[in-house]
Amino acid sequence: MIMNESGTTATVTILITQIEIDPQNCGPYTTPMAEGMHRVVAHMSVTTDPTLATNSIYPTFQPTPYYFNIVGSDGITENSNMLDGSPCYDWSEQLGADIGPAQSVQGVVELQSRYATGILMFRPIEVDPGGWEWAF
Repeated sequence: MIMNESGTTATVTILITQIEIDPQNCGPYTTPMAEGMHRVVAHMSVTTDPTLATNSIYPTFQPTPYYFNIVGSDGITENSNMLDGSPCYDWSEQLGADIGPAQSVQGVVELQSRYATGILMFRPIEVDPGGWEWAF
């Protein structure tokens, strides 16, 4: 959860329901991954409070791929996991880049990594220097 400045109201609730590695049922225009790279897909559910715009220094929540990092099983952190090329999931299934107050959305964020196992880190600017981690 991302709390308001006074710490009394959750302005954003984030749930990762699944982390998928190298999905097989990709669309026909999906760009293949480069050799040695893996597609990491975070399935997310995001709910924002109606007071997001007034209780936060940011009026919208922006869960962009820039806020994700992957730590490999060897402990090395990859700092740039932006997907090169076309995604596996249709654009309509991608998580929106700008979620406003009183919204509940579901979607995916697709990343690329040289690791098929590790830790997915999500560190949005709204909670800098904090964040969340999920093992995959």
